[in-house]
Amino acid sequence: SAVFWCKDWRYLVVAVAASLLTFFAWPVYVTRTSEHYLTGVFGKENLEADGSCGREAFVNACYRDQKLLKTCKKAMPFVSPAVPHTYFDVLTKDGGNSLNHEHLRALVQKSFENSLEAYMMDTAAMAAFTVAAVHSAISMGIHPVVAATSGITMCFGGIFRDLFCQRDLAIAGQSYAFCTGAGSIVYVSLREMAVRGFRLSLITRVCLSAGTTVSLRAWEYVRGAPLLAPMHGSKSAKAAEKIKRMRTLTEV
Repeated sequence: SAVFWCKDWRYLVVAVAASLLTFFAWPVYVTRTSEHYLTGVFGKENLEADGSCGREAFVNACYRDQKLLKTCKKAMPFVSPAVPHTYFDVLTKDGGNSLNHEHLRALVQKSFENSLEAYMMDTAAMAAFTVAAVHSAISMGIHPVVAATSGITMCFGGIFRDLFCQRDLAIAGQSYAFCTGAGSIVYVSLREMAVRGFRLSLITRVCLSAGTTVSLRAWEYVRGAPLLAPMHGSKSAKAAEKIKRMRTLTEV
């Protein structure tokens, strides 16, 4: 039978509308935020003649505005020492003496990607998808083992990204497969127990499955490192990756 978004066209409309809104709205937000930093945080009177921000203005703004300093810490968590001078050097990796719109756009982008809010939204989406995918597979009469694998997502997309961008493969970069796989196994196991006579309601299975995914993601966040080591997980490769992430900050 047809997939659900073909049966009900409204799903497709909502997905396309949300994608288009995000595609056009996010760049506007990033641009306006970078402009706010230049004019509102650094101050027009402190900018260079070309409208960029020099080292002294940036450092003073970081000490004056703790929100800006926190944004830098989010965007560049691997920078050491974590002081304004170092952040400025990383942002101006091309050897420049000032920050322009492109540097600040990259700062805003990376600070959001590394924020707790983005991590929480990502986790909630993973938990919901895990339950929905496994439940849908079971309702189609698929074998429990196969159904458990249907909840594992966000893995091969990352592999294709790394291959196309010529990056190191990092299947377990944020343990997507591990967390969704664990949640899927819990759901399938509880469902099999219910079939064999154990009194487990649907809401109980859903909560425990989603809770497993969320708990593992929370553990990973508190731990500060992936639960599974990536394929390029040697110490030398990790150090090189950190340096690469700092140097390519403005290329994102």
